[in-house]
Amino acid sequence: MTLWVTEEAIAAWQAPALLTRGGQSHYSDTAIETNLLIRAAFRMPLRQAQGLMTSVFELLKVALAVPNSTLVQLGSLVLTLLLLTPNLVTSKITSE
Repeated sequence: MTLWVTEEAIAAWQAPALLTRGGQSHYSDTAIETNLLIRAAFRMPLRQAQGLMTSVFELLKVALAVPNSTLVQLGSLVLTLLLLTPNLVTSKITSE
């Protein structure tokens, strides 16, 4: 297995700060998508994908935290909804 982590990926790993009220996201969509891709590629449960990512980051000496399986599962639901309803955001903006 060959895997590398680019500077762009490291920069995009943390979620940008929100300007609205409420809880702040810790991980970007990139982090969640990466975990889901590893899960799908190796056909493993989310917890095992989390452990694999943690091990790879340790071997590469990259100081990135890996999202836990619960966050990835919730993030995958949000990403699935966005993929299934691509006009959700645009229809809300245009209807107002």
